[in-house]
Amino acid sequence: LLKYIHRNAMSNACKYGKKGGEVATEIIYSSEKSELEINVINLPGNHHEYLSNIGKTATDEVFAPAKRLRCHIEDSGDGKKGWHSSGDGAWISRQCARTLGGDCTIEFQADRTVFKLRFPAKSLQENIDFSKFKLPEGTYGLAIDDSKIQQKLMNRFFCLAGIPESKQLILGKDENEIRNFEQIAVDFTNNHSENYVLLVADENLEVTNYTDNPTISGSLCVESIRDKLGGNTKRLLTLIRSANDSSDDISQYKKRAHGFLPKTPIKRQKTLDVLAPLWAERFPDTFTLATPENIASQIAAENRFQSVTADLIQTMDVIDALCFQNETTLPQRWPILWQKLLVLKGDLMTMPQIADTSDIIKRIDILRGPNMPMNFVNSWHSIRQVVEKSISRDDTLISTKTLT
Repeated sequence: LLKYIHRNAMSNACKYGKKGGEVATEIIYSSEKSELEINVINLPGNHHEYLSNIGKTATDEVFAPAKRLRCHIEDSGDGKKGWHSSGDGAWISRQCARTLGGDCTIEFQADRTVFKLRFPAKSLQENIDFSKFKLPEGTYGLAIDDSKIQQKLMNRFFCLAGIPESKQLILGKDENEIRNFEQIAVDFTNNHSENYVLLVADENLEVTNYTDNPTISGSLCVESIRDKLGGNTKRLLTLIRSANDSSDDISQYKKRAHGFLPKTPIKRQKTLDVLAPLWAERFPDTFTLATPENIASQIAAENRFQSVTADLIQTMDVIDALCFQNETTLPQRWPILWQKLLVLKGDLMTMPQIADTSDIIKRIDILRGPNMPMNFVNSWHSIRQVVEKSISRDDTLISTKTLT
C-alpha cells in the first residue's frame, strides 16, 4: 500500500509540478504520537496560483473518485496537448491510507505543493521488551580504549551483554595495539565471519609519541575497518564510545560507525537499554529473549565489578606530572593535557560509585579550547580536590599525594 501511495504521489508531482523542477520525499516519525508522516513535495506548476486561491475546494476535488482536477497541459509552442487519466489515482491512495488507519491530504502552498500521508506506526523498538534482550549465541566482543578503567568497564559491558570473557578481545594496553587496531580488527572479524561481532571503539585513542599525533580517532579507524572488510560486515555492529556527546559529534560518529554508545555508568539494565535498540536496528531478525540462566549470569557479572579508584588516581597523577614538569613549556603541553582531561572525564562519567560527577564534568568542559586557559593549574587543582572529596565520601582509598 505504501509503495502504491508513494508512487502515485511522485507521478502526480512530476506531471503537475514545475517542469524540470525538483521533487522531494520527506519521512518523519513521531515516537510521541507513534505516527509516520510521508510528504512528497514539488515546485509550483501550471495553475498553481489558482489552486492556492480556491483552497479546500481543490483538495476535495483531488481525492474525489473519477475526478480529474485538470489535465496536465504543456505548451509545446505549436499548440497544446494533454495527458489524461481516469482520475481515480488520488482517490485510491486515500482508500489505501485509510486502510492503514490514516489519511492523506494535499496542500497548495504559496511556493510548493505538498502531498501528505499520515498513519499510525510503531517502531520496531517500541514492540520489544529490552529488559529480556540477549545477544545471539556465539557473539564475539572486540573493544579498544587507552584507559585502564575503561578496559575493565568494557569487560564488564560485554559480560553484562552476555559475551563471555573467552569471546572478548579488549585492546589499547599499549601504543602497538592502538596503531595496529585496524588490521587486528579486520583479521578478527574475518576469522569469525560465521559469528556476530560487536565492536566498540573509544573515539580518542592516546598514543605516547606526542611528536607525531597525540590521539588517533577511533571513529576514523572504524570507518577504515568497514571499508577494508567490504562485504564481510553483514554480522558486524560497530559503535563509537566517547565523552564528547554533542549533536555534531554524534552525527559524525554515526556516519563512520553504526551507532553511538555514551559513556555512562555500566549497569546491567542500562547496558541492555542502550545496546538492545542498536542491535535491533542493525539485526532486526536476530533479536532473542534471555533465559533465566542468561539473566542470572548477567547479574553475577554485575556483582564481579572491581574498584577502579586506583586507576582514576593514576590518571590524575599523570596530569599533575604534566603540569609541573617545566612551567615555561606548559602551554605547549596543552594538547596532551586536554586529552588526559578527556580520559578523566570519560572515566568519571562511567563510575557509579562516585557521587556528584556532573559538577566535575562541567569544570572540565569549561577548559575546552585550542589554547590553555588562564590559571589552568589552579583550575586543575580545584578539580582534583573535588574528585578526591567525592571519592572520600564513598570511603574509598584516595591518593596521599598532594599538589605542591
